[in-house]
Amino acid sequence: SQTIMIACVSPSDRDFMETLNTLKYANRARNIKNKVVVNQDKTSQQISALRAEIARLQMELMEYKAGKRVIGEDGSEGYSDLFRENAMLQKENSALRMRVKAMQEAIDAINSRVTHLMSQEANLMLAKAGDGNEAIGALIQNYIREIEELR
Repeated sequence: SQTIMIACVSPSDRDFMETLNTLKYANRARNIKNKVVVNQDKTSQQISALRAEIARLQMELMEYKAGKRVIGEDGSEGYSDLFRENAMLQKENSALRMRVKAMQEAIDAINSRVTHLMSQEANLMLAKAGDGNEAIGALIQNYIREIEELR
């Protein structure tokens, strides 16, 4: 914390001693250093430690009720097989989702390639027919592209 002191001093010779004493007092007050100490006795420390232990035990109890932890026949604690299996299945699920996403991207790329090849085929057929009308070729390309997008 910070403390501020306002001292009233006078330049008059008549009040010299009072001004000097005020400045000495302000200097002594300025040199005071406060040390912060936790104001906590042993009982309040013990109470906070017990509250932390209660919270930890409540979490542990919830894990037992949820089936995450089990006690073996020999008294040893461990995680249940269901919890392990659930974690394994979640990992497998995320891996399969990534695989599906990759395959979907591959399918989209192949569909794009098919559309491009179909438009090239239509252009070649128009060129073989000798019509030479490029507007019809562009129209056919647009139709093929729309058909593929609708699939």
